[in-house]
Amino acid sequence: MSRLLPLAAALLCVALASLVACNNDSSPAKEIIGTWGVDTDALSAAIPDRILTEDQRKARQLDVTLLPIVAQMRLVLTADEVATTTPYGKTETSTYQVEKIEGDAVTIVWTRDLKAGSPPVPIRMTLTVAGDRATLVTSANPGKPTPMKRFAAAVAPAAPATPATPAPAPAQP
Repeated sequence: MSRLLPLAAALLCVALASLVACNNDSSPAKEIIGTWGVDTDALSAAIPDRILTEDQRKARQLDVTLLPIVAQMRLVLTADEVATTTPYGKTETSTYQVEKIEGDAVTIVWTRDLKAGSPPVPIRMTLTVAGDRATLVTSANPGKPTPMKRFAAAVAPAAPATPATPAPAPAQP
């Protein structure tokens, strides 16, 4: 019995260490979970401030006009779903699969119904996360990375609501 005690203690330590390692998993696939939006500050900083041609001025004006609209868009990633919200409040939800992970870059594949009656279109999206900032590259526009910022991390399950304690009745004169 005394020989089994050190072995049991060692097995318990290994089991606890593996539980802690599982709970502290911060793999890139888990880092993408949360609510994301376009980082309009980084996007507008990318617009050059030099002498512009007429076409470039028109393009810049269009960018500046579109930034407030783009700022309303949201991308919400949970452990198994992606939801996109347009500036006009339309939300589309789909499941996704992690296709690959390379360093901090996570590529996921999901489908989107572009037109009613047509087959869904697969979308590939690579998110490279650095804290609360990320770079998004989609299969629809691979040459134009979009700066993103996190608005909210993954939501923990809500604690059960506790009933409010009623205030004592006022004393009667």
